[in-house]
Amino acid sequence: MRGVESGAGRNHQILLVAPTENFRSTMSRIISRCGYSISTVASGEQALEWLKEGACDLLVAEAHLPGMSGLGLLYSLRDRGYAMPVILVAESLTERFRWIVSGMGKVHCLPAPVDLDQLKRLLASSLPPKRQTESQQPVDSHSARGENQ
Repeated sequence: MRGVESGAGRNHQILLVAPTENFRSTMSRIISRCGYSISTVASGEQALEWLKEGACDLLVAEAHLPGMSGLGLLYSLRDRGYAMPVILVAESLTERFRWIVSGMGKVHCLPAPVDLDQLKRLLASSLPPKRQTESQQPVDSHSARGENQ
């Protein structure tokens, strides 16, 4: 159900959600070579299960997933208080789609086929240098929405 590749000296954990093994394998190699730890799952439902046991600093998901869509996954993440940055990969990125995700925190849209240089820039800009062992765990729902007491 979930694959993990990690290596010494890697600071950030990325969760990749993609239904096809070929895409998961290719993206895993690319992300791993950029120096990140990578875990993979095939669906939005599996991603939510994975996050019950693990933590990630960034989530990369295809917008078109079987069952729960990438957008549905994003809604579920935010409803559960997860505030990690998300990169959604889609073949068709309409203005409406971009507008919908623009109000959902740190979300970037990446057109498919994936441009490697653009992916690397998004990874670097979404994952600033880590402080100690900080990772994205669920936060208070008020904090995830930017509401303070």
